[in-house]
Order: sequence, then C-alpha cells, then structure tokens
Amino acid sequence: MAISRGVATADTRGNGFRRLVRPLLLLVLLLVLVVVGVALLVQSRLDPEQLRQSVERDVLRQTGRQLSLGSLHVQLLPVPTLDATQVSFANWDGGQRPQMLTADGLHAHLALLPMLGHVLRLEGLTLDHPAILLERRPDGTANWQLHKQVRPEGEPSGPVGSHSAPWQIQVGSARLLDGSVAWKDELHGSSGAAEGLRGDGSGLDGDHPAITLAGMHGGAGFLIDARTGRLDRLDPKNTVDAGTPWPLHVAATEQLDGHDIARLTVDGSFTDPARERGYVLDVDAGTDRLDALNALFPHAKLPAAQGVSLRTHVVDAAGADAPHGQPEFGSLAFRASGLPAASLADHAGGRGGRLLASLVVGSLSVDARDRTSPVSVSLDGRWRDQPLSLHGTAGTLAGWQGWAHRADDHTVPVDPATLDLAMTVGKASAQLRGSVARNNTDLQLEVRAPSLRQLLASGPDLTDLAVSGHLQLLQDKPITLSGVKLDSRQVGMTGSGSWLGGAHPTLTASIDATHVDVDALRAGWSSGPAVTPQTGARPIAPSGPVARPSDATGDAGSHVVPFDALKLADLAVQLGAHDVMLGRQTYHDLKAGLSVQDGRLSLVPFSVTGPAGPIAGRLQANAADDQVSLTLQPSMIRAETLASLADRPPVLHGVLELVADLHAAGPTREALLGSMSGRFGASLVDGSVANASLAGLVGRSVGMPSGGDTELRCLALPASVAGGIATLSPLALQTKRLDVGGHGTVVLADGRLDLHLMPRLSIGVAGASLPVHVGGRLDDPQAALDPAAPGGRFALTIGPGGPAPDLCGPALAAARFGNPGPQPPPEDAHSADRPHKLPKPLDILRGLGLLR
Repeated sequence: MAISRGVATADTRGNGFRRLVRPLLLLVLLLVLVVVGVALLVQSRLDPEQLRQSVERDVLRQTGRQLSLGSLHVQLLPVPTLDATQVSFANWDGGQRPQMLTADGLHAHLALLPMLGHVLRLEGLTLDHPAILLERRPDGTANWQLHKQVRPEGEPSGPVGSHSAPWQIQVGSARLLDGSVAWKDELHGSSGAAEGLRGDGSGLDGDHPAITLAGMHGGAGFLIDARTGRLDRLDPKNTVDAGTPWPLHVAATEQLDGHDIARLTVDGSFTDPARERGYVLDVDAGTDRLDALNALFPHAKLPAAQGVSLRTHVVDAAGADAPHGQPEFGSLAFRASGLPAASLADHAGGRGGRLLASLVVGSLSVDARDRTSPVSVSLDGRWRDQPLSLHGTAGTLAGWQGWAHRADDHTVPVDPATLDLAMTVGKASAQLRGSVARNNTDLQLEVRAPSLRQLLASGPDLTDLAVSGHLQLLQDKPITLSGVKLDSRQVGMTGSGSWLGGAHPTLTASIDATHVDVDALRAGWSSGPAVTPQTGARPIAPSGPVARPSDATGDAGSHVVPFDALKLADLAVQLGAHDVMLGRQTYHDLKAGLSVQDGRLSLVPFSVTGPAGPIAGRLQANAADDQVSLTLQPSMIRAETLASLADRPPVLHGVLELVADLHAAGPTREALLGSMSGRFGASLVDGSVANASLAGLVGRSVGMPSGGDTELRCLALPASVAGGIATLSPLALQTKRLDVGGHGTVVLADGRLDLHLMPRLSIGVAGASLPVHVGGRLDDPQAALDPAAPGGRFALTIGPGGPAPDLCGPALAAARFGNPGPQPPPEDAHSADRPHKLPKPLDILRGLGLLR
C-alpha cells in the first residue's frame, strides 16, 4: 500500500509539471511570434536610405555637427544590427581639419523595442580604424563639447513634407579597433598623437560609465582604465545636477617591452567637469626609472632618476567665477633615488650644468603632512666624490602656493616661508636661515670649509674659509647684503652692498679688506702656457738689407673693447685694503673708487703704497664715444712685478718710475692704440738689464756675456704720443761700459720700431761709437748698422775717451715730466770703475762684433 501511494504521488507530480510546461512553452512561442512580428513590422517601416538621412539629420540636431555615412544597413533578424561605411563626424569651425572623427566602418547591435519609439539604441558600437582629432582653445572650449542645434522658433524638426518623428540616438557601449588620436591643447600647451588604439566603453549613457583605452605613444604603450559620472555632464550647457560631485577614477600605466614601468592613479570628483573646475583629487604616481617615461613622452627629456614616487592631494582653489581652475596641494610626499649628475647637468646647461655635473643624488624626499605643516626636505648624495647631506624645512605648501598664485596681486598679503636648511659636504658646512616672501625676504647665510677647492673644481683655493652675511629683499627697494664677513688665509674682508634691479640696474658696495693675497688667488685660476725667456742675442749685421716682418699683426681680427658693458648697469664701489700681496711683494693702504654712471666709467681715486713707493692714478672711459683716458701720477713699481703681471720673463730689474697722461678713442683695441695721444715716461735708476735683451738691441759689447745681467746706471724712456705713434726723445741708457743715447718711434698698434741709437762703448781709456738702427717689433727687435755718415756710409769712431756727456740727467727729467725723483750716483764714481788700459784696435773691432 505504501508503495502504491508513493507511485501515485510521483505520477501526480509528473502530470502537474507537464501541465505547467505546456503553457510556458506556449507563452515563449507567443513571445517569439510577437518579437518576430515586431521585427517584421519595424523592418517593413524602415527605408535604409530614408533612415540614413534621418540619422544624419537627427545627429546634427542633437550635437550641432554633421554626421556623414557612406551607406547604412539595418538588419533585425536573426539579430538586430546596424552597419555603416565611410563614417565621418564634422569638427568645429576653424579646426585643424574638417572632420573630428573618421572611420572605415561602423557596426552595432540594436535594441528592438526602442526603435518603435524612434530611438536608435546602439550597443557594442564598433568603429573600425577610427582617426580622432581632439582640440582645445586657450579659453578652455573643446571640440568634444557638443550642443544641440538651435532652430528658429516655428521651424519643423524634419524636412518639409516629412511626417516622420525624429530619431534619437543613444549609445550604451562602444569599441575602438586599431584607431589613432591626435590632440592639440592650447589651454595647457600640449600636443601629440597616439596610434594603435583599442578601446572599450560600457554604460556610456548611464550613471557610471567605464572606459578602457590602450595604444602607443612615442616608443611605449599605455593602458588607461577610467570610471566616471554621467558623460552628459561634460556638456557645459547641461545644468542638470550642476554643482554635485561628478566622480572620477583613472588608473594608467606605461608599458615597455611587455612590462609596466610607470603608474598613475587619480581618485576624486569634479563639481564642474565640463570646465575642469571644482576638483578634489588624490594623485598617486610612481616609476622605477623616471627617464623611461621619455619613451612615452619623447620631448620631456626627463632625468634618469630611480624609485620616483609622488603622492598628493589636489584641490581647485580658484573662486567660482574664475575662468580656469587653480590647483593647490593639500599634502605632498615625493621620493627619488639614484639621480646621476649627468642627467641634471644636461637640463641645466652652462655654468649651472657644470656645477651639477659634480652632484649625485642618492636619495631625495620632500614631505608635507598638510597645507600648514612645514615642508621637510632631505637629500643625501655625493658632491665631487665627497658625502653630501641637506636637511631641514622650507616653508609650507600654503605659503609657497599663496605666493605663486598671487604673484601679480601685490595687495593680498602672503605669509612668508620660513627656511631652516643645513648642508654638509665632506668637512664643509653651510646653514641658511630666514624667511622668503613676495614683499620681504630675510636670509642669514653661514659657510665654513677647510678648503674651497674641495667644493669647486676651479677658482681660487681659499683655505680655512668662513663666510657669513645677511640678505634682505624688500618690494620695490634694492636687494641689500649687509654684515658680510669673509675670513680665510688668502683673503680677509668685511663689506656690504645693494642691488636695485630693473631696466637699468644699480650696484653699490663697500669693501674693507684686512689682507688679500693676489698671488694665491691668481694661482687658483688656469693660466696660459708659460712664456719662455729669450736666450739668444741677435748680432749687428755689418751690411745687407734688414729683414722686416710684414705689417700684419698676426691676429685673426680686431679685439673689440666691451664699451657696451658700461651701459648695462650703474656701479658705485668703494674698495679699501690694508695689505695686498702681489708678485711676492706687499702693498699697503689700497684705496679705489669705481663708479659707472650712464655709460661713463671712472676709477678715482686709485692709490696704493708699494714696496718701491707710492702708486696713484685715474682711469676714465665713456661708452658714448668710446673714449678712454689714463692718468698715472709718478708711481714706483718693480720691473719684475710688471713682467709677472704680463706673464712675461723679466728683462729689467729694479724700481721703475712710471708717469702717464694718455687719451684714446675707438671701439677696438687696435683703434684705441692707433688713436692714442698724450705723453708717457718710464725711468729706472741703479737697476739691471738682461744681457740677452741688451745685446739684441745694440749688439755684443766688449766683455758682455751672452747670459746674466748688466748693471744700469740709468734708463730713461720719455715719449710723446700722437696718432698712435710714440716718439722717444731723448732716449738714454747707461751702464759701466756702455752709454746709449738716441731717439725713435714705436707704432703702438703693432709694436713696430724705428729707433736710431748711438751706443758709445768705453774700452779702457779709449772709446768707440757706432750708429745703430733698430727695426722689427717690440717682441723681436732687429738691430743693424745705421748708415748715418755722408753718402750713406757707415761711421765708426775709435779714440781716446774724453768726458762722457750726461745722458741720464736730461732724459730722466723728461721721462718724469719734470717731477723730482731718484738720481744715479755721480758720473765720476761711475767712471772710476772703467779700466784705463788702451786695448789694441783689432781687439776693439772684435769686441764690436765686426771681426771674428
């Protein structure tokens, strides 16, 4: 019985299920018939050509842009689909090209029931080989912002005589296949192009559309995954939901050789996405190697830094009526490591690049917890193979950004950024404290270093260096540097100065030095090749023409004098120094006043007391007419010092007395020398001259060796200058055995010589004189016999020595412009050293170099 009841129950259930299935099958069949019927009904009402025209017209109505389709085909069975060829969508007026989008073909699935209401809802819209152009103008308007066409009131929505309702086009999802995109953003100053685009978009007409886009730009690939709010919020004329947050999530990666090498994530919202306004965003970016981004952005030229990461919170701080957004960082966390010097040097260029070439950043971090917290800076690395460390704080994000955002609005006060930075390089240290603001910057700097050469590859080597100073910048006032103190073994000084910028800057400074070792400072700079002293003597040629060099100076061109530099700024510098070491000589009580005013330079006064006596003068120049004047009061300076300053071997030894009053005009050094006029004098008493130079000037004398020096009783070179030619008269040189008098000229521009000398050689109680002509140039004098006798014959006078004329007295007075000065010892004492034995005539001729 139980079994029977169980079987009966099962049969009853089976019959019930079969009774339920039958009506369900009938319902499904009825629905299929209804769908097929609706499809046939819709298909019967569709005219492809009329539908193409309607779609083009209605897209124009909805977007204000013309859509052109080469052909349009709609198939409702078995699957509703739409296919089109030769698709183009018009660009805005004045665009780079007529079409914003072109594609070889278009394919989409159709929702059947919406078509009954003249709605073309496209799902899976696929564009084959699309080419897209995106443009944005400086005012922020963009060609992807579409607006409905405005029709005059009363105008029908369709063509005349048409009774069809307009079609509404909706896109639910879309896909791009092998596309390209080019963009030109004048608002942000960027442009570029990407190829090989593959994209998918879903929920495009919903509240949460999702878009994925991949492609190639430069030499790298990229992948972008975005989630946003409703896309119709990108239309600036759409006021629906205005002011409400529009969500945004973007995750982007750069791909190279199949690996992700950089990432970017942006999360947040916009209240006005059409104008990119009202944003609140969290940004997280990073890359293992920063220069790898150059493959994606070829023009970026990013340096080769490793482990770069950035996290920040960004908000739009601009007012609601501002035309554009104003980003403001609410927090910041930046990290970088392994930044080699070469990358920074390439970007900086010039001297800045050369300095950075010595820097390697091991690690760098910049952190700010919020807008008002101090910005913490930490850097560790190496500078010229020495450990480097920089740590401290530098203002706040709010302060820096407030200063930058209100750079043009000086009426709004901005809080200063407080700086407290400490740096060490090897055993050197530096500290910077103070504040930086738009209207008032106040900084205190202190530097200590055992050797400046350990920090800088070139320049003077200051040892045991200590520097301190106070810098202040006030709005519309000069930059002032006060309390400056520099102390080292080579230089010790205090001073102050100010700089007023603008179209014509002005610099004023006052410097008081306790000691300056110019020799040590000069040794720190690279110098030219050493000058080799001339060791040979050129003998007098008894006959034949004199070889003369050409008039060419050997220079490739004129040496322009930088008079225009005097027009760049005005200067007023007062310099004082107690002790100055120059040429291994100590000078005392240096006073100099340098001023430049409206292109006129004046070095007045200039005075210093040297080891040989006082030196004083003045220098003036005028850029308006390229004029220069030099006045040198009787000044005593050792001849060896002058040779050292000119990087030439010393020819004279002893104290030179110099006096000058010279004027010149011209834009080049050659023009100045060629126009020089005035007078000049050089004299020396109780010194010596190199025998090699003396022999090259007047020939070998009796007993004069080829090397060594000869004592001078006096040397006097008075010169009057006119038209760039210095006339020497009377010229005088006197030694124990030789008296030289004469006259001549020197062309200052190229050093050409035309000297007529009368050397008188004392040999025992006799003497001999022979006229000599010196040609050539200052650096290569050419001495030969002077045919001064009647008929152009050479004249040689040999005979007993009589009283020698006083060459020194008149010539020294002329060379000193009549000013008093040192005098040589009396002639009697000078003559007493001369031998009194009369040599044989042949010995005299051999001594003059006429016989061998």
